[in-house]
Amino acid sequence: MKYLIRLLFICQFFFILSPVSASVYEASTLHNAVSRSETVQDLFNARWEEILERNLYFDIYGKINWVRDFQVNSYNSGTGEKEPVEMTLVRAYSSVTFNFPIFGKFDPGSRFSIPDKKKKSAPESEGEEKDESLVSSLWKENNLLIGFTMTGFHYGLTRKTEVDRGSAGKETATDYKYTQFFDDIYAISLLYVPYVYIHVGLIVNNAIEPNDDGTITYNSSEGRKRKLFVSSNVLSFLNVNAATTADKMESSSMEIGLNELIENFTDPFPAIMPKFKIRYKYINLYGDQAYDSVWVGSEYQSDNSVKTAFMDDDEREEANLQTIRISIAENLLNILYIDFSSEYQRVSDDIYDKMENDEISVKKIKEMRGMVGIDFFGFSKNSLNKLILSYGMSKYWDPAIAIHRDSGNSLSVTGWILMLDWSIPWGGAQLKMNRNYSDELKKLLEATDKTCYEASIYFRF
Repeated sequence: MKYLIRLLFICQFFFILSPVSASVYEASTLHNAVSRSETVQDLFNARWEEILERNLYFDIYGKINWVRDFQVNSYNSGTGEKEPVEMTLVRAYSSVTFNFPIFGKFDPGSRFSIPDKKKKSAPESEGEEKDESLVSSLWKENNLLIGFTMTGFHYGLTRKTEVDRGSAGKETATDYKYTQFFDDIYAISLLYVPYVYIHVGLIVNNAIEPNDDGTITYNSSEGRKRKLFVSSNVLSFLNVNAATTADKMESSSMEIGLNELIENFTDPFPAIMPKFKIRYKYINLYGDQAYDSVWVGSEYQSDNSVKTAFMDDDEREEANLQTIRISIAENLLNILYIDFSSEYQRVSDDIYDKMENDEISVKKIKEMRGMVGIDFFGFSKNSLNKLILSYGMSKYWDPAIAIHRDSGNSLSVTGWILMLDWSIPWGGAQLKMNRNYSDELKKLLEATDKTCYEASIYFRF
């Protein structure tokens, strides 16, 4: 195993040292409120998976992500020309959840426990079986709880500048530049353990222009959009999610946990059994908007004139993306973690490259990714602490990749991620470094061919 870890670090070293050149920034994902809504929902659902796994009454989570080497075309008043300026994209995410028991009560003696995991011990006599609970569970069966969650995600380009104060010297300041984006979720949850839960809430997308002095006036939002969302689970195996605006369904998905489905009719599988999931997703992702990388249906309008970003709204066309994801996760003795998934796609209409006006051949496979991790505390039996080092690789396809990549015109890109996750019963922290990793590109395609750094911390009970 030590040789495998050394090999991964050597590969990582050469990835970091490989020559790169920063491409000039063009907006796509950032201005797409549909895509950003999907991102904040995915973060919300991922956090709730942790809450449900550990039966938490309180969870607070925060992370900050840096994407360096952004070059933005800025106007130089001295030369009268546009010149690339180095920028850093900073993304900050936070989430707070409170759960309150309506039926049932808080058990302070179990506040740092993890959920019940049943195993059959050796029978005391012939024909007798005995169940033992490995650890106590904070939520008991038939508990009814109500929960409140606030989630926020902020994207912003920043630049360090020097302020000359004469005899007082120089100061370094960080200014906000260009549009700042804020996506928030306000949700209420109802949980009837362990049979059903439902989250209902509001997603708010904001875009705020900074002032001339680099500050932000938060009440001067432009283009604010609101939408309702619902997320639910029945009998642990069926997840249904949807988000809707006032006039149409924006996205929906359904996921089935095959192991959990079968376990509703049979004895639980052994812990070593891989977990299989399948998910169908529908999202209105593509449209004839200025920030999109494609034209939908054709590069021409109904009057045979070429489409432009300034056309009337009734001339714009939309296309939806439908995907099927198959995922497999394996936990070997709480020491070795393996996760693999593959996603297949179908676009409802023809799409055309905006730069070349050529029809895009949509690949059947949108994403493939795999990750392996080792828990160094897993060798200690019954330990609730974790220290997991993970490495993953992926391949991801998207029409906007060609715009953001440093070289070439392929719509697919291969990436990697290196992650260290430290966890104790009441909290934890995580460090990530990735480049072109698919799970991160889905959040922000502008990060193509750029190295991203991320740190997060969380507390819970």
